[in-house]
Amino acid sequence: MTKALAIIQQAVKVLPSMPVVGGADAGFLLPRGATRGGLAAPVLAYFATSWQLGLAIPMFVGTAVGAPSFIIALLLGPENIGKVLVPDLVVA
Repeated sequence: MTKALAIIQQAVKVLPSMPVVGGADAGFLLPRGATRGGLAAPVLAYFATSWQLGLAIPMFVGTAVGAPSFIIALLLGPENIGKVLVPDLVVA
């Protein structure tokens, strides 16, 4: 697993990085995420009713696909490459 992660990180370093444009990228990507998030409930309802699956199986499939995608994005994000991710939460 570590060797595969090192290969992926090396490939990411070779790719050209995106320029920093401030809030413009957030304004461009936010509607995309909202649209995809808004489509989640109708898609779950469609699979639950037309395929007689109930909600548990479509929700599990969505989680099984979404969780690894989130973890890969977290590990390969430009602000996280080369850093040790540790919990620094201090509760006073």
